[in-house]
Amino acid sequence: MKRIMTCLVVLGLGLLVAMQPGCSTKPKRKKNSGKDDFQAAIKIDDARRRANKLLKIAQQQKEQGLFGDASISVGAGIEAARKVEDLYERCRILNRAIYIYNGISYGHRIDEPLKDVAGVVEDIEDPGNRIEIGAQLAEIYKRFMEKNSTAEMYLEDCEKWVSEIESLEAGVRALMVIAYYNHRLEHAEDSERLVTAALEKATEVDDARAQADMYGELGTRLLRLDRKGQADQVFKIAEQGADAVEEDLSRAYAQLDLAKRLKASGDADGSTRLLDAAEKIAEGESEGAMSRELLDKIRAQR
Repeated sequence: MKRIMTCLVVLGLGLLVAMQPGCSTKPKRKKNSGKDDFQAAIKIDDARRRANKLLKIAQQQKEQGLFGDASISVGAGIEAARKVEDLYERCRILNRAIYIYNGISYGHRIDEPLKDVAGVVEDIEDPGNRIEIGAQLAEIYKRFMEKNSTAEMYLEDCEKWVSEIESLEAGVRALMVIAYYNHRLEHAEDSERLVTAALEKATEVDDARAQADMYGELGTRLLRLDRKGQADQVFKIAEQGADAVEEDLSRAYAQLDLAKRLKASGDADGSTRLLDAAEKIAEGESEGAMSRELLDKIRAQR
């Protein structure tokens, strides 16, 4: 009996020890601090990836209220961005850095990256990309620098550059980009005029799948301009286009893409309706691999 009691005491002590903190056989994984992430980021060889990662870290630090650390990450991101060869990517990253600087009250540091972007924006080859960067510059100059005339100049240039765009879809997108930044700058009449021009231009589409895609994107962009009524009407036109696509799989993918947009807009019923239609097509397809891939994508949106 005494031997049994001794064994029970030893067993009990063993269990107590095992339950103490730090005695687990599996050590807890140490979480990376912001400084660890920063040190890893600055070692990335590719300049574009390095810059994007550093600005992602800066944004996280901003959200945590670590403005000093964020400013260091932004500065390193700017240095990396200056080594990016693609002008559009370089300007896009530098503008993002400017927005973060302004958000952490480091507006006194935006002069140099702003000069970098302004000095090359007209050299960006693709007019759609040039318009995007130019419209951002308009907002930066007006909101952060209080240079209204410079901002107006960039918005005027953006409208001129639209004429260089050959693609219908890209032209509509460019008009909506300029309308969006006019909206942000509270230029209501100009924003209205540009939205009207985009909607008129969109009527030139003559292909059902292109109609679904173009009007779907238009609906999403109209929501960003707080135009829900117009967005709902445009989404209906997009759905008509999706339903009219002749080839089954293409029609299903058009419906799936539009369903994602409707879900994001808050129209759960419309999204479900389109997913049901796409799923019916997928289930009737004879090509197994393609059908399974489509079904997986549909179910991922449920």
